[in-house]
Amino acid sequence: MSNDIEICYSKSNTYPVNPNNEQAFATFQQDNPHINSAFVSAGTPFIMRNGASNGSNWRK
Repeated sequence: MSNDIEICYSKSNTYPVNPNNEQAFATFQQDNPHINSAFVSAGTPFIMRNGASNGSNWRK
């Protein structure tokens, strides 16, 4: 597993990435298929990548 990911928990009802950044938003959705709404409820676990991402699947 890649070392550039973190397991996080949402502290508020906001999206942790900018939806206007298409690459970051697509990567976030790929990494977090359980989040399918316009916001992330407080306390929801999610995966965040650190730094630049090449869009590869971290599960491989």
